Amino acid sequence: MDITEKLASVVRNLNIVQVGLLLEMAQAMTVKIEEFVNEGSDLLTPEFVTNFSNRLIIHHATHVEKFSKKSFEYAFASASTSAGRNASITLNSTNPGEDVIVDGVKFSLKTEASAGLIPKKSITISKLMEARWIRECKVSTDFARETTYRVVSHLRNYDRIVMLRAYDILPPLLKENQTETVPVIRDSDAIQTLPKVRYDLYEIPLNILMLIQGLKESNFKPRTKNGGSSAKVYTEDNKAAFTLILDGSVEKITIGNLGIDLCFLHGSWVIPTIEVNRAKNQSNGD
Repeated sequence: MDITEKLASVVRNLNIVQVGLLLEMAQAMTVKIEEFVNEGSDLLTPEFVTNFSNRLIIHHATHVEKFSKKSFEYAFASASTSAGRNASITLNSTNPGEDVIVDGVKFSLKTEASAGLIPKKSITISKLMEARWIRECKVSTDFARETTYRVVSHLRNYDRIVMLRAYDILPPLLKENQTETVPVIRDSDAIQTLPKVRYDLYEIPLNILMLIQGLKESNFKPRTKNGGSSAKVYTEDNKAAFTLILDGSVEKITIGNLGIDLCFLHGSWVIPTIEVNRAKNQSNGD
């Protein structure tokens, strides 16, 4: 029995509501999407792309919400398996280490989908790690000592950090004098007016984040009212890399203003949301 026959056999055992849901997802996968795959990506093989993009499509066939971190983890692992790799997910959500292991490589997976997010803006890692130790830091010397030890030690738990950024897609045409810093994916006429979400898969180089180990006492701002501090981090050629934020109110480490030019864009997808199926059903008189 081939896979088509297996599917037909399963459908015969579903009720009408279940068949309707299956049809929604199947119809969504027939819609041509816009995508960009970086030829230099070692992650985005054809098999990975097909699996991952269709998981995004299926998700938005029944959801308008953007991918959550846990959804990303499962989709990334599944796509890696589809590409012939050995992938496993860390099921313990409180684990401070890797989220997914692929062929022995430890991945930390992050998501970013804040309101108003647009492709060309800098990246924010809202929670690089939990940091209860911030409460023990009183002066800049404490922040420098604890940060260079604890944050760097945390980063050594990973081999690679990958982020999935999600946002409402920009208009297809750039405004006058606006420049592009990431590939612009043009919408086809068929889905141009439908609600869509754009996903960018970025890799954040560990060596950039490891610049934290060079921070000195003088780099840290005085302790704030909420018990935190921050420090600007620069590359070896004195170019602004990112801002390290020690948030004392919620005791976590945040990376802000990370330049996208310092990161690697593996690929991008523009996915129509659930509205594409409603529009299609209405046009067919269903």
